[in-house]
Amino acid sequence: MPMENKPFSRLSFLPRLFFTIADHAQGLRVLHAIDAVRAEQAGQRACPSLNAPGNRAVPGPAGISPGRGDDTRADTGENVQPGAGPAVGAGDHPPASALFGFLSPPGAGAAMGAVWWLALMRALQESTALPFVHLLDCGASPAHALLALSHGQRLAVLAGDDRQGIAARAAFAAEGGTLAAHSPPSFDLIAGVHATSSLVAYIRHGYCE
Repeated sequence: MPMENKPFSRLSFLPRLFFTIADHAQGLRVLHAIDAVRAEQAGQRACPSLNAPGNRAVPGPAGISPGRGDDTRADTGENVQPGAGPAVGAGDHPPASALFGFLSPPGAGAAMGAVWWLALMRALQESTALPFVHLLDCGASPAHALLALSHGQRLAVLAGDDRQGIAARAAFAAEGGTLAAHSPPSFDLIAGVHATSSLVAYIRHGYCE
């Protein structure tokens, strides 16, 4: 199943949609699918309804739009250049406008390291104007979680709650970060799901067709 369901107490500042990826190509698939859904929603909002009184525009479906109020430019991303949206995870808590998040493979913090993950996130940030968050899964290694923190990763996942884990969570909190006990439910692109329709359905509705 492309959708991973794990025990997870959702933190209020995290977005609803997460995608587990292991490389740049998978991240680009997500960005392209999100762009397609946003374009579709923007078209539905702008399309006049022939049956509506006064020929008023038909509102689009509630979805992944970050815009606030009636500012269409903020909603569609007009006049925003790729790379302008912050990839939050190497800084403070994500803003309310963060639309989605990337999640590393399980244990990637220990297996591949924070430097690899942060480089991947920077490359994806350069490809989009949309703000997103990212979490690095450090498995059960408090040492690698702390190493990730030293590189600037402020959002991470650490299994276990022993003395070293508690100390690592305290260190993250002291830096304004969060070290979650479980990764959030996500659409897992590593599992080899190639159906774009499933990815788009998850973006639209939060579940897989």
